[in-house]
Amino acid sequence: MKLCAAITMSVILLSSCLRSRETQLSGRVTGRDSAIVLRLSDRHVRFRVTNNVFSGKIHLREGAYVRAHFLPSYRGMLLFLTPGKHLEITVNAPPTPPLFAGSLAAINNYLSEQEDFLALRPHVLRQDEETFVESMEERLRVKNLLLEAKNLGSEFTTIESERIGYLAAEYALRYALARSRLPAPEPYRPGARLRDFISRFPVDNERMADVDVFLQFVLAYYSFEMALRDNIREVTTEIVEQVKVQKIKDHLLSELIYRHIYQRGIKDGEYLLSLCRQEMRDTARIMKIERVAERWRKLSAGATAPDVTLRDANGNHSRLREMRGHYLYVVADHTRGMAWTEDSTSLRAIREHAGKNIRFLHLIFDPSLTFTWKERARENEPWEHFLVENWREFYDSYVISSFPRYFFIDPRGRFVTALASPSENLFMHVHP
Repeated sequence: MKLCAAITMSVILLSSCLRSRETQLSGRVTGRDSAIVLRLSDRHVRFRVTNNVFSGKIHLREGAYVRAHFLPSYRGMLLFLTPGKHLEITVNAPPTPPLFAGSLAAINNYLSEQEDFLALRPHVLRQDEETFVESMEERLRVKNLLLEAKNLGSEFTTIESERIGYLAAEYALRYALARSRLPAPEPYRPGARLRDFISRFPVDNERMADVDVFLQFVLAYYSFEMALRDNIREVTTEIVEQVKVQKIKDHLLSELIYRHIYQRGIKDGEYLLSLCRQEMRDTARIMKIERVAERWRKLSAGATAPDVTLRDANGNHSRLREMRGHYLYVVADHTRGMAWTEDSTSLRAIREHAGKNIRFLHLIFDPSLTFTWKERARENEPWEHFLVENWREFYDSYVISSFPRYFFIDPRGRFVTALASPSENLFMHVHP
């Protein structure tokens, strides 16, 4: 739902009790937004709009960045709030920027003018490291001069200077990651110039632990280390040793371990879960990781493969469980048209195991490709092409995170593996 053409919101932040640092928030909204949500780190404060009016209180021990969201339009903005001061906001339909008044107006006008995300343009990737780092250093110099010229107070100027630094550092990491993915004779690794620039921004910074840009930077930093090393144990050990602020450690371990298990299954899973229980304090994050690990346990070798309803190009329905009695080599693929091609290992396996007790299934998710299925069925026998009827259920039960995804199922309907790579070793158990 879009914001109306003109939405006006007046917000007054008052400190009703300086001793408790309790800040009063009230105002008026003209439009169809039904609520305003203030997000401060992992805390959410919701103010419902009734008859265009809202009010409530929020605890702030000190000045802090707050992300304001307008529901159900989902438009958001970054604010900086300080206990005991007030802010009035006028929000109009995009792309009109918000207008601010009150004692915090100058700070929030400044924030609304800043880029919250730096797009990585193609011409930037063509720059060598030296040129790129020089441009980032110049950008930081100009940004800090502008910030100091605003005279916004030492509290805000200090933390904002750090914030724009981490924004630049996260941008540098995205540059490095994108460069590492470009085709090149030798794999790309960051040089000394780029590493020195990134190292200026510490990964263990308690003052920034609630700031989104900082959390994005530290996650990007260790994600890039994972991409370079491909060793989850080594990277998580480094986090445990280097990061002492518990909130930052919880954030990093939970995000990296959850992502690793979700994408790669429970290899190293018990070790990683033990590390979570030992080093993390956020029980909600631990439970989230344990839930995805439990989903993968249901796909372990010897477990019964979840059933799924399939439809062939002629509209005939069948179920995966009805194919028991055969080995099933399954590739789930989300590419469109004729983009998918069989891997060379699968093609060799088809030739070598022709006539044996094995079926090769290609599962797709786009019902508009019926004609394509028929053409491929004629060209690529013995591949059997099927549409997955309920793709959401399939994604959930098979913990799908990327494509193509390979499975190998034995004649009893049990997994040989639910996370296969095309390998001749998969077929060593297949007999005529």
